[in-house]
Amino acid sequence: MGPVSGRRVDARVLAVEPGPARAAGRAPEEESVRQFRAYEAVAAALGEAATGAPVLAVVDDLHAADDASLLLLQLLAGDLHRMAVLLLFTVRDTEPSRLLGQALGELLRHPGAERVPVSAFDPADLAALVESLTGEPPRAGVVAALVERAGGNPFYTTELVRLISSEHRRQPLTAGDVRAHDVPSGIRDVLLRRVGRLPEDTQSLLTVAAVAGRELQPDLLEHVTGVDAEHLLLGLEPAIAAGLVTTAEDGWGFRFRHPLIHDSLYASVGRVERARLHARIAAALEDISSASTADVVQLAHHYLSAGPFGDPAKAVAYAREAGARAVRQGAWQDAARHLEQALAAIPPALPDADATRCDVLVELGHARRSGGKIREAHRAFDESISLADRIGDEDRMLAAAVAFGSPQLWGSREWGETDRRLIALLERQLDRIGDHDPARRVRILATLATELNFGETACRGWEYANEALDTARRVGHPEEFGIAVSAYLWSAEVTYQVPQIRAVLDDTLEGSQGNLNPQVQVILLARLLTERVRSGDLTRFDAEFAHAWRLAADVLRSPELQVALRMVQACRYLVAGDVERGAALMESSHQAQLNLDTNWREPGRFVLDSCLMLLTGTLAGHAEQIAARLDRPDHRSIPHLAAPAAALGFIQRGDLERARQIAARSFTPPPRSWTWMQPIAYWAQVATALGVPSPAWLYDQLAPHAGQLAIVGMVTDSGGAVDSLLAGLAMRLGRLDEAAEHAQAGLALDTRVGSELWINRSKDLVNQIAAARAHAHTRDQIAAAAHTATAPAMRPAPAVTATAFELSARELEVARLVAGGLSNPAIASALFISVPTVKTHVSHILTKLGLDSRVQLASWVAGHNAGPPTPARG
Repeated sequence: MGPVSGRRVDARVLAVEPGPARAAGRAPEEESVRQFRAYEAVAAALGEAATGAPVLAVVDDLHAADDASLLLLQLLAGDLHRMAVLLLFTVRDTEPSRLLGQALGELLRHPGAERVPVSAFDPADLAALVESLTGEPPRAGVVAALVERAGGNPFYTTELVRLISSEHRRQPLTAGDVRAHDVPSGIRDVLLRRVGRLPEDTQSLLTVAAVAGRELQPDLLEHVTGVDAEHLLLGLEPAIAAGLVTTAEDGWGFRFRHPLIHDSLYASVGRVERARLHARIAAALEDISSASTADVVQLAHHYLSAGPFGDPAKAVAYAREAGARAVRQGAWQDAARHLEQALAAIPPALPDADATRCDVLVELGHARRSGGKIREAHRAFDESISLADRIGDEDRMLAAAVAFGSPQLWGSREWGETDRRLIALLERQLDRIGDHDPARRVRILATLATELNFGETACRGWEYANEALDTARRVGHPEEFGIAVSAYLWSAEVTYQVPQIRAVLDDTLEGSQGNLNPQVQVILLARLLTERVRSGDLTRFDAEFAHAWRLAADVLRSPELQVALRMVQACRYLVAGDVERGAALMESSHQAQLNLDTNWREPGRFVLDSCLMLLTGTLAGHAEQIAARLDRPDHRSIPHLAAPAAALGFIQRGDLERARQIAARSFTPPPRSWTWMQPIAYWAQVATALGVPSPAWLYDQLAPHAGQLAIVGMVTDSGGAVDSLLAGLAMRLGRLDEAAEHAQAGLALDTRVGSELWINRSKDLVNQIAAARAHAHTRDQIAAAAHTATAPAMRPAPAVTATAFELSARELEVARLVAGGLSNPAIASALFISVPTVKTHVSHILTKLGLDSRVQLASWVAGHNAGPPTPARG
């Protein structure tokens, strides 16, 4: 079809008086003549308009046309296919009439006519519509919320999105906005006009049905309205014909076609009338319902909504039961919502109202904790403790206090935080309980072990954890054992009792795992997977991960445990040298963790960032930035973590003096916490290069962890094989036989996990130690050489001059950096020269000194007191 004609048909020609009302008193013959004349005029006008070019005419809302217009359309139907005219009619089939059906039938009988049904928008169409309305692609969940709310209707969707956008002009549209927003007035007015055309009995039924819910249950409506089944079904027929209500595919169920229809009707009912209807519906549900989950949720909703017209005690009881069922299904948000409603519904006049509030607060805290809302859970537990203390209820106060020690993978406190008030309360309760109630004693001990997890207090926590596990084993109840074993494993993690972790895991997983609840099983499996990574057993990790993930994601639906498992999976890739994949998983996991409403933003962010810098060779480039943060710490953990990271970064840059200054000024033994391994591993690498902090002290700290990888908590790699770190320290101490054993063990473990970074480090260590042993006369000589190479300023070593060894000043500088363990690219960056130039310098140095390798050069520099490399200059 060619371009549509720009000419308009004369509106006067098309104006037709409506039939019955306007034609009253006219003879049938006269009315027929007028209709025929109108037909001739319209047909002539359309034919004339289409003479020069085809015509497109759009007739909107044909279902609203009067009788005369529909009769005119029947007369025109036979002529339209002979004209260059395309008539496009829009019609709503939910508002049928006899004349409309006749007109459509006459149109479809002639050639060229076609009926095109228009269905609801699919999600892709809705996404495109939202983008056109808001100017940006919809966020996650928005389209699903619009489908749920508007049923894919483009008009409803457009009105809803425009209204929300007008109220939140500078904020992106969210799924929460879509679900929470009232029905736009434009939509409500249209829908209520359609309802207003229905018979009064039908309108009354729809009002009751809207208060009852989106699903129309005939038996419930019978009980509430007193209308028998036959008349009730007949009363719903007009609503079905109008497209407001749809029938179920099978059976006699009904539902509102769109949620907005339900919402509009519900909003049209007055507040008092709504509350009365809710009360009647709740009572009817109790008469007809079974013990199904849906019935309990409905009963809770209706009794809560009935307010003073219902039964407050029943409202609270049903809401708590709905929350408990949601907990059993892993629907944590639903559970928290039900319990929050129960809490708000407790009337002060209810018998034992304060005691009930204490109990509901504990239930709410558990639901929030399982759903990842850690801080909100703490607030609920704290409120319950305070209330129980105020009313003098020791048992309820204890129940709230031990809720902090429920099975969990990580402690829920801020790094370095201890709630002294809670500790004092628990220890007082421990004395009160004594040995008379072993099960409650286990819960108190486990909570103390979980809470005492930092610094010196972690040692007390470890004692409590051991007593809790021993007592739980004697009690023999799976629930208490699950609480005790999760607390034991957490306390062992922060005190780095790795052999004990492995022993308990082996004993528990081989024995009573089947008796433990799924949450405790996932906690045990996550710890087991961490130990697989720590020991370098990645094959078994890969074989066991899927089972743990299925339990966390499909059975428990726990966001916290899913984040934890993704983190340990990221750690698995990082230790194997797949930094890109591991970093991507870690970043997504960390972002998901931030959504959990936790206290774990720091030091987690710093630990991840600094370890990734180490693994990607970019720590040197960030040394100044880390040092600046050390000078202005924004978190209590930063002094402990940033100092070794900055020092190691400056060593990798070749600025050993700056690294030495940081070590002298900032080293303190790191407190026991889940981050302990990172500063220890970093300081070990610093001490290997500088001789400070004390290599002997660091060796003693790391020695119990020989045979492991230096992973931080369960999240990242901070130095490869611990044996390789021990090898460097032993070499610095002049204990070359030990160093050689550690270096070989470290190389074997690094090779097994496959990280090229640490394999090359371990190979270099093996060669350096071998060269040192070959060139040293005694162990004492090696120790003396290592110490004098990094002697303090008060005992300066004899200066090595370029002339003495026929090395240029630049060559001597390069030799010092090679001895410091820097790679050619790192030396090039430190000295602002190219990598080929570095290679040339190294080749000349080896030739002049008659050496064969960089390892021999490092030994030579150490043996001749060549001193540390000078800081890089331009």
